[in-house]
Amino acid sequence: MKKKKKVTKRPAPRKSTFSLIAFFRKYFFLLIPALIVSGALMTIPKNDLNQNVLGAAVTSFRNSTVTWTSVPSAYGYNIYYKEQSATKYTFAARRIPSTSTRYTIQYLKEKTNYFYVISAYDQNGKEFWFSEQRSL
Repeated sequence: MKKKKKVTKRPAPRKSTFSLIAFFRKYFFLLIPALIVSGALMTIPKNDLNQNVLGAAVTSFRNSTVTWTSVPSAYGYNIYYKEQSATKYTFAARRIPSTSTRYTIQYLKEKTNYFYVISAYDQNGKEFWFSEQRSL
């Protein structure tokens, strides 16, 4: 006579009495008006993005587009810029293709004077032409 295996039934998984996901699905529509009234979902108008928000220090920035005439036999261009009080230039952009004659320098501090210089380089990367210093 074969012995029957004793089958023990596992208890059904216990249903959680609280599910955070279920709660938000059910009550999120009630939270939105409360968040809007409290200012938590307040949208900031576009012209106020550079202003101080809730007392946080925010630096204002601007962009400036520089243009130049193409240089014969240039393989590409580099753009350097500096603040008026600085002594050294830093790269704004490297390896701009020779087909481009404009570039927008971003994140310039508001109310700060800048100068820029454009250089042309050959196929070996050697710079052979520099523009005059100009202000932004």
